Amino acid sequence: MNLSDLISGSGSGYVVSLDGVYDKTKFVKGEITKKQSVFQRLFWTQKTSGASARDSSTSAIYQDKMYIFGGWDGGNRLNDIWEYDITNDTWTQKTSGVTARSDSTSAIYQDKMYIFGGYSGSYLNDMWEYDITNDTWTQKTSGATARYDSTSVIYQDKMYIFGGWDGSNRLNDMWEYDITNDTRYSKNSFEVLIPVLN
Repeated sequence: MNLSDLISGSGSGYVVSLDGVYDKTKFVKGEITKKQSVFQRLFWTQKTSGASARDSSTSAIYQDKMYIFGGWDGGNRLNDIWEYDITNDTWTQKTSGVTARSDSTSAIYQDKMYIFGGYSGSYLNDMWEYDITNDTWTQKTSGATARYDSTSVIYQDKMYIFGGWDGSNRLNDMWEYDITNDTRYSKNSFEVLIPVLN
């Protein structure tokens, strides 16, 4: 087997780099001996399409389902929420509830999805709770300044929201949202750390 065979596709099972060929167990230079196919483990499978085409949506996982909210379809911002059942490869549209928007951030705590901010034609700082079990929406306390393209995670019973864009500036502030008490606290902004080279 030679490199031209690999590139043409007859050498399926190897990842070709500029330096050589990587098979499942080792990096090979020179003679190429086919072992077990890498692509038995590294491959893509297209699943069933469901929600309409969009970008800039937000999503999160709860149990064996993925929840996808909002986004931009090229002409309009969206406020629909979709449930994708990973196990059964099926889609269900759930109840829409909030202002249409793109570029919000979200995370799930227990059986609720928390969606913050985004862009609706103006920058937003509202917080919404989507109850997955009951398929209902509740507006929560706003707190952080308006922004889109922030990032967030849940730790214990708090949601941490960092950064984003407010229309004028890229942000580096950190906010903590207390889910249990529906309160929000500002944390210290991050400073750029420059390593000192000796």
